[in-house]
Amino acid sequence: MLLVVTPEPEFKSRGGPTPLVQVRCIADRGPTECAEGATLAVEMGAPADRPYAALFRLTPDGTVVWMKPGASESSAKVATLPASELLDEGYAWAGPSGTHRVYAVFSAQPLSRDARKEKLGTNLESPELTVVVRSLEGR
Repeated sequence: MLLVVTPEPEFKSRGGPTPLVQVRCIADRGPTECAEGATLAVEMGAPADRPYAALFRLTPDGTVVWMKPGASESSAKVATLPASELLDEGYAWAGPSGTHRVYAVFSAQPLSRDARKEKLGTNLESPELTVVVRSLEGR
């Protein structure tokens, strides 16, 4: 299990490439603060052995905001390294001020939201998943 809690995309893990996960808030086609009305844009590149991705955000008050997959969907393949892709959908920003943690979770096969939650458990880690965490400040 790999848990990266650093904003530097240059971080290298042992045993293989670290997935590329870049997050930023945009408005009017440009970067902006993460505040009500902004859109969270996500770029991802998955390791070849775990090409299926899920995405959720943990707000400062402990609320989990699922972004990908939808409630009744399984995770979808994303581009594999060295390629990456800007996800087609953006996510409306809402939530309290403070540090928000965006979790990108990569798996070897498609998983439903419930199956992924079960594998992650309360510690948000699993040897079967690769987890990358990025932090954003909400205003």
